[in-house]
Amino acid sequence: MERTPISIIIDDPAPLIHVYREHAGGNKCNALGEPLKDRVPTDFLEEFCDTVEHFGICGKFTIVPMPGCLGDIVNGIEGCDQTEVERWLRIANDRLSPYFDFCPEMLTHHYAVDLENGGFLEENEELWSRHQTRATLTPYITRALELLKAAGIRPTGVSSPWGFGARVEKDYSAAIADAFKAVFDLDKSWYFCRFKTGVPNTRPTVSHRENGLQTVAIACTCNDVFWQSIDSERTDPDYLNAIADQLISADGLRGQIIDCLENGSYPVILTHWQSMFSNGRRTGLAALREVGRRVDTLLGDRVRWTKFSSLMDMAIAEDNYHPL
Repeated sequence: MERTPISIIIDDPAPLIHVYREHAGGNKCNALGEPLKDRVPTDFLEEFCDTVEHFGICGKFTIVPMPGCLGDIVNGIEGCDQTEVERWLRIANDRLSPYFDFCPEMLTHHYAVDLENGGFLEENEELWSRHQTRATLTPYITRALELLKAAGIRPTGVSSPWGFGARVEKDYSAAIADAFKAVFDLDKSWYFCRFKTGVPNTRPTVSHRENGLQTVAIACTCNDVFWQSIDSERTDPDYLNAIADQLISADGLRGQIIDCLENGSYPVILTHWQSMFSNGRRTGLAALREVGRRVDTLLGDRVRWTKFSSLMDMAIAEDNYHPL
C-alpha cells in the first residue's frame, strides 16, 4: 500500500532573533506575565536538528531574511554577532536541507520594507499586502529570495507572515512564480498561505500556470497544538502527552493526523519556532519528539515524511490544477 505524505510547517525561525517577540506588541510578555526571551540560542536549533534527524521529520522551514526589522542575515542583525548568525545558517543548511525545504517568510515578519526609499512603512507586511498587485509583490518577494541566496540558502517556496497575500492571492501566486524565475531561474515554486483544518480531500494544488511557470499552493491541515506551551510552566510527561494526543493519540486511533488520513487529506502540521521554543522551556520540541515517536511506531506503514518540494512535484505530476 502506498503511504500518504505527511509534512510539518516550521514558521518564524531566524538566526538568534525571537521573531514572535519583535511583533508581539504590548509588553512583550506571555500569558504568565513572563517577558518573552529576546534571543533563541543556536543550541536550540541544534536540538531541533537532532529531533528531525532521529525521526526523519520532513516539511518546510522558514528563514526570515530581515527578522524583526533589526537588519538582515547577510549584512548583519542588530545586537547579534555576525559570526554566530552565519554559524546558525550553516547548521540549518547542512543539517536540515535533507529533510526540509527552505523559504523566506517575506522580509521582516513585522513592518513592511520600503523598497523604493529604504526604511520601513507604518503597516505590517500582512496589511501592506492587502492592497498590492503582481507588479508590487514581485520585487518584494524577489528581495527576500535574493537575501537568502546571498546567505547561501536555496529556497524552493515562500511562507506567508500572518495572512500575507491571502486577499490578493491570484496576484500573489503569480508574483511568486515571477520572483523564483528571476532569482533562481526556477519554473516551479510553492507557497503556504491557507489553513484548511478539517476540510476533506485537502491536497496541494497548482494555483498558477503561465508561460511554463507553475506555483503550487500547500495548505496546513493540522493546527499548531504546540502553541499553548508558550504560555505554560508545565513540562511534565502528562502535559507533553496531552499536546501530542491532539495530533495522534497514544494508540494511534485519534487526533488530527488520523482525521486527515480518514478524510482523504494529506496531514500538513502547522507549528512555529516560538511554539517549539516555549519561551525557553523547549516544551513544544519535547512534545514534537513524542509526536515523531508515535508517527514512527504507529503509522510507519501508512505515512511517509515528505518535503514541500516533493508535495509540489506531486501536485504538478498529478495535474491537480485549480486556478485562482
